[in-house]
Amino acid sequence: NAEINIFRMKQMNLYNIWVGKNPIPEIFKQYTDTWDKAGCKIVDVGNDDIKRCLENTESKSLKWAVLNKNYAVINHYLRYWLLHRYGGVYMDLDVQVVKPIDFEGVGVWIGMESERWINNCVMVASLYHPFFLDCMMEMDKMDMEMKEIELETGPRLVSNLIQRNTTWHPKTMTEPSRYWYKHHQVTVLPCRYFSPHRWNQTFDPDEIVPDTYTVHHYC
Repeated sequence: NAEINIFRMKQMNLYNIWVGKNPIPEIFKQYTDTWDKAGCKIVDVGNDDIKRCLENTESKSLKWAVLNKNYAVINHYLRYWLLHRYGGVYMDLDVQVVKPIDFEGVGVWIGMESERWINNCVMVASLYHPFFLDCMMEMDKMDMEMKEIELETGPRLVSNLIQRNTTWHPKTMTEPSRYWYKHHQVTVLPCRYFSPHRWNQTFDPDEIVPDTYTVHHYC
């Protein structure tokens, strides 16, 4: 087990990803309005960044997602690419920020959403971490026509990769746990840090505790 130390370092990028022809739905504004609390530089990522990503990666899975207008899969690939290339913070648009997000050291910080799954709705990373390169490579190996491809490229992907490359296994976690992932650190956090709220329950403000940085609202 490893404790998390909060330490004010250089300002990180926080990626606000929205792709497609439609504007961002108004429902997300109540959550993104809290992002200033993160203490990060908010960077908007959109359709032009898909082209930039393709020019740098020639990803098969990203090309498939663009052709089939699967914006969830596009978003998954973009978040892995951005965190690998630049580091920073990724959040889904339905994530509420409770307090500043700033972690000491080098590595990846990612949180549980249940006893079984790690979620990719909030991820903090230093640049060039091999975990995100593996995420992209794993997506490019997938049969993109499989059922629930949005889950397979999201929580299931990050959970399976961490289980395969570290000593982590699905369990009830009470404290942060740090692992070595190809000679780089990955810290897996209990649900209360990034995702204390369950997807099938009504949100209760009491779910926010002193350790909570963000709340995923599953919109």
